[in-house]
Amino acid sequence: MEDNNNENQPQKEDYTLDDLKNIIISNSIKRTEENAKSNYGIYIGVFFAFFISYFSGNGVGWVLLHSLCGWFYVVYKFAELFFKQG
Repeated sequence: MEDNNNENQPQKEDYTLDDLKNIIISNSIKRTEENAKSNYGIYIGVFFAFFISYFSGNGVGWVLLHSLCGWFYVVYKFAELFFKQG
């Protein structure tokens, strides 16, 4: 007896490698944007902590402030190049 259950099964879509890559990248961008929005308070708090320590005369604050800004800039530039669309 033949199996006629194929009608009820959802059809599998054929994805190319580029389609899968684009889906993964778009989902990653969405998650990154959501995480960044939820972490703004943390970034601002950390920035002001280093800012205050810099103006209090602590040399460590100066080094940490510039390291943090440089690190964010590098990550931003990498993300800009990596996620550049079209």
